[in-house]
Amino acid sequence: MSKMEYHEQVDAFSIELENLISRFQNEFDLTLETMIGCLECTKSILSQPMIIDMGSEILEEDGEEETEV
Repeated sequence: MSKMEYHEQVDAFSIELENLISRFQNEFDLTLETMIGCLECTKSILSQPMIIDMGSEILEEDGEEETEV
C-alpha cells in the first residue's frame, strides 16, 4: 500500500470516525449528549501532553550515579 498524503489521512480518519459514530447510533441506545461527552473526554486526553511516571526508582538511580562520579 502506498503512503497516503496527509490530507488523505485526515479524510480517512474523519470518515472512519463518522462511521463509528453512525454504527453506535444505530446499534446502541446512547444519547447524543453521552456520545458528545465521551468525545469531549477523549479530546481532553488527546490535548494533554503525555506524562510518564518513571517512579522514584529513576530518581534514586540518578542520585547514585552522581555520588559515584
